[in-house]
Amino acid sequence: MALVENEEYIRLRTLNLNGTGVSLKSLTKLLCCCSTLQSLNLTSCRALPRGMKRFYHNKEDVDGLRKDIQDGKFDPKDAGSDDDD
Repeated sequence: MALVENEEYIRLRTLNLNGTGVSLKSLTKLLCCCSTLQSLNLTSCRALPRGMKRFYHNKEDVDGLRKDIQDGKFDPKDAGSDDDD
């Protein structure tokens, strides 16, 4: 099952992806079509690049992540272990 199947109906405010294998591509798609997200837990997400795996506590944090992804701050080839952040 895809993380984002029907983009026009996404109205999430909180999402906990702790410990999942969510990819940067799926997360990017979610963040592009879900402007209502206010809290996002990406701790221990083994498929995400270093520096991204943390808890984003508020809308400003989530918006900052969205901007960092758009600016190319994270290298998709740099998916580290759970212990790196």
